[in-house]
Amino acid sequence: MGWYSPKKGLLLGSLFLLLSLAGCLKSAPEPVELRGRAMGTSYKILYLPTAETPEESEVQGMVALTLSQVEQKMSTYLKDSELSKLNQAVKPGVYPVSKETYRVLSEALTLGLESGGALDITVMPLVDLWGFGPTEQKGIPPEDQIQEALAKTGLDKLALDPKGGQIQKKTSNLTLDLSSIAKGYGVDQVSDLLKNLEIKNHMVEIGGEIRVLGERPGGGAWRIGIEEPVPEGGVNRVVELSDQSMATSGDYRNFFSEGGKNYSHTIDPHTGRPVIHDLTSVSVIHSSCMTADGWATALMVLGEKKGFQLAEKKGLAAYFIYRDKDSLKTRGTAAFNQLLNPEAGE
Repeated sequence: MGWYSPKKGLLLGSLFLLLSLAGCLKSAPEPVELRGRAMGTSYKILYLPTAETPEESEVQGMVALTLSQVEQKMSTYLKDSELSKLNQAVKPGVYPVSKETYRVLSEALTLGLESGGALDITVMPLVDLWGFGPTEQKGIPPEDQIQEALAKTGLDKLALDPKGGQIQKKTSNLTLDLSSIAKGYGVDQVSDLLKNLEIKNHMVEIGGEIRVLGERPGGGAWRIGIEEPVPEGGVNRVVELSDQSMATSGDYRNFFSEGGKNYSHTIDPHTGRPVIHDLTSVSVIHSSCMTADGWATALMVLGEKKGFQLAEKKGLAAYFIYRDKDSLKTRGTAAFNQLLNPEAGE
């Protein structure tokens, strides 16, 4: 799970595969591909440069700086990050936060309320207890420890100043984990950077969370594969995206087994335990990768039935892959089907 362990450290959100570009590129310039590591995982950027685009090395440096700034604010693995320092403040009270962290906290709380608490950024005590945090000591904890950790969580224990710039911890020992949403925010930040550099055709992927702008090399929408949630991989569905983001949450990459049973990294904030249902993967398409990231986690917590109902109610473009006995079945919301096949709605 790397940096953002509760959801995606071992490429947990990385359920996408950029499909091979078909055919030959029709015109210069050649696309530029950047690769690197950040936020505990790998990233890949593909873009079409123009005459005004900075040198490749300069773009790479700006990308690295952008992601480093996100880490320095929101990582739970860096002890000196803004979020880690905030978690180290154990007493109730009002604490200042940067505008960037406030923005992500605000979106997380909004999605938490809209999902009925399925997305809960206060679950860090439970994430650590089950071994999906920085300690990574996985195992089934005693019941009394689960209840003790559960008592420390809850969105009602956190408030944001509507004027911005500060938050209120209403109880002691309240700790926050933005791993369910901050990686998507990082994708958005890099995409915005490229856009500001007048790189209007690009794809940004960090640990599987993706945002695309404009057209792919060779022309046309970007073709992205949603991965088959099985050990051997493969592509389950191809989607064509332009000026959109897609994020996925799944249960089949980051888990531990004990007593013949698998325990997923996705913690249900209501029970304090890993989720138990048939949903194995859910992908959400949205203009904001941060928002798609948060919703993917929330729907994964809720499961195939409740998650699908909520996604339909909220008008989300979501794609569910779930187990049905010994096979996998899929289901897309009306918004997802309309997005990928607009003629069907006419």
